[in-house]
Amino acid sequence: MKTSSPLAPLDRSVYFLAAPLWLVHFLFNGKYATFRDELYYAACGEHLAGVDVDHAELVAFASWIFAESI
Repeated sequence: MKTSSPLAPLDRSVYFLAAPLWLVHFLFNGKYATFRDELYYAACGEHLAGVDVDHAELVAFASWIFAESI
């Protein structure tokens, strides 16, 4: 019995449309700076607390893990 995927394969025109859009995004993406929430989560990773009201504990823990690996 053959099972079919629920997603149909994409037409080639989708790739021809996505490639220039990706290139434009790639060329102009360097102009953006770090968002303030990213800096806040990094600071929370430096000062781990048991309970944070505004975000889950896993966010600060993941920030701490990734900051240690850099």
